[in-house]
Amino acid sequence: MKTVAIIIVLILLAAAALLIFSPKAPKNVQSLEVEEPTESQTPQAGTDAKGAVEITEFSFVGYGPGKSHVGAFQKYEVKNVKVSESGVPVAGELIIDVNSIKTDAAMLDTHLKEKAEFFDTAKYPTITFALANTTETGAGLYQVTGNLTVKGVKKQVGFVVNGNADKTFSSEFKLKMSDFGFSAPGIVEDEVLIKFSGKVN
Repeated sequence: MKTVAIIIVLILLAAAALLIFSPKAPKNVQSLEVEEPTESQTPQAGTDAKGAVEITEFSFVGYGPGKSHVGAFQKYEVKNVKVSESGVPVAGELIIDVNSIKTDAAMLDTHLKEKAEFFDTAKYPTITFALANTTETGAGLYQVTGNLTVKGVKKQVGFVVNGNADKTFSSEFKLKMSDFGFSAPGIVEDEVLIKFSGKVN
């Protein structure tokens, strides 16, 4: 009788765990059109974890002679996420729709999208970041590395992410745009400040 009771309790606990930890769709996040998996997936160590990471903001600050412009990408998708046993993302891909760029100047939006010296979205409509590794370097600090592809140029980049107890995270770092084929000397400065934030569900 005790054995049967223990088995029933274990089944109930397993069912509760599935309900609690089943991934939920990101809220208030615009996404690219991508194929959704037909089967539900539960975040587990070393497996795909659909909806495990939500990017809530991806913005940048670009600088020119005596001025700066703030911009953001309004459409992006996170997919193929894998998490460690401690729940830290260790693999995944961020895809940004460059045509969704929005700055504080409409003419600048057009230039950034259409000009060959900038994003040239007719040829390169997306930016991708493929997460390769996440290493905890201190309390709430993580060193993240991965491959960033902009305008068909893929480079390995690294930056620090601040993680919080509520599973939110944020980062700010500078990116040298000439490394990715940007060329507008005297018009804009080479380095752009990248800012993003999100949550691990």
